[in-house]
Amino acid sequence: MYNYFAEQTKYFREEFLTLLDSIEVFFIEDTKNESYIYYKNCAVKVTNNEVVPIDYIDLGGYVWKDHVIDRDFKECESIECDYKQFISNICATDERRIESTESTIGYLMHGYKNLSYCPAVILNDEVISDNPEGGTGKGLFMNALQHMKKLVVIDGKGFDFQKSFAYQLVSADTQILCFDDVKKHFDFERLFSVITEGLTLEKKNKDAIKIPFKKSPKVAITTNYAIKGKGNSFERRKWELELNQYYNKSFTPYDEFGKLMFGEWTDDEWCSFDNYMIYCLQYYMNKGLVKSSFVNLKIRQLSAETCHEFIEWVGLLDGKTPNEDFEKGFKIYKQDLYLDFISDNPDFAPKAKMTVSRTKFYQWLNSYAVFKTGVKPDEGKDHIGKWIRIRSKHELETNGKLEI
Repeated sequence: MYNYFAEQTKYFREEFLTLLDSIEVFFIEDTKNESYIYYKNCAVKVTNNEVVPIDYIDLGGYVWKDHVIDRDFKECESIECDYKQFISNICATDERRIESTESTIGYLMHGYKNLSYCPAVILNDEVISDNPEGGTGKGLFMNALQHMKKLVVIDGKGFDFQKSFAYQLVSADTQILCFDDVKKHFDFERLFSVITEGLTLEKKNKDAIKIPFKKSPKVAITTNYAIKGKGNSFERRKWELELNQYYNKSFTPYDEFGKLMFGEWTDDEWCSFDNYMIYCLQYYMNKGLVKSSFVNLKIRQLSAETCHEFIEWVGLLDGKTPNEDFEKGFKIYKQDLYLDFISDNPDFAPKAKMTVSRTKFYQWLNSYAVFKTGVKPDEGKDHIGKWIRIRSKHELETNGKLEI
């Protein structure tokens, strides 16, 4: 039979294939109020208030083979597990941060995508450093999701938006797309269309396939740096989490638990993990994304707009005293602040290797003023030069632009 058709290739031409009847294949999909997780022994339907195992015969549709988890599901009384303790640790045991992280896990597990708000999840370290070391658990966080969903990891350091077939690892059944360990100046804006419109897959020697928004994967990013970008367009497309530096190179999850996470678990431990992840999914379906309490997120965002040396110079990091006159809201000349900065940081002086122009430095001052008070600073120019003054939101509301 094979040899016959191998010799009769004409039967596979378009004019012959169009004679065949087409059939509609109905795939089960998550909705706003229902989510499905597929195990070897059953499918699990999750709603706001119940978890129902369903036999595949009664499911009423098809599922992707790669969406089926290679283990059996069973309900267990306890959701206490190593991974739940790990989540608590990277949240510094802060209840608000734990709730936010668990809702984020649930969000990534839920296949339903809301067109009005479906942000990329960004995992970052809590500690600010110009040479971050990582090792805080971002990879393990994503690894857990890889044991529940079809997750594709793209090397963030080597990723190039201009490269041909940039998304060739992604397929039509990919549920989560993770850009792992992206570099310092990752162009997040280039992901806007992927986050809000869907994804076009291009693979070598194959036609491009457009995956519409509702069927495209959710996006996650892990990084040791702040993602640059401000304004409503950026804020609507990102959901950020800070990870407490409980773990590091000297103290790993293996040191704490005495076993490899996911690699050396018993059936009972897998059972608790599965039920915990379903708990997170159900929590998200009831509460939505819960906003976290952040430690250094605003400082990290300012660092992305400016540079590490600048936030150190203004006194946002330990060991540096800021300019008191500037901090207290006195009028101070921008030129004096610029000279003070390059005196402390000669690498930014004119003709130095990291030179910063006065115009750019003055923009940094404005960003810092908005960071401090939430409003733009008072600015002006007199016979001496350009000046700047930090002002409070209350002052602006009460007096408008004050005369100096």
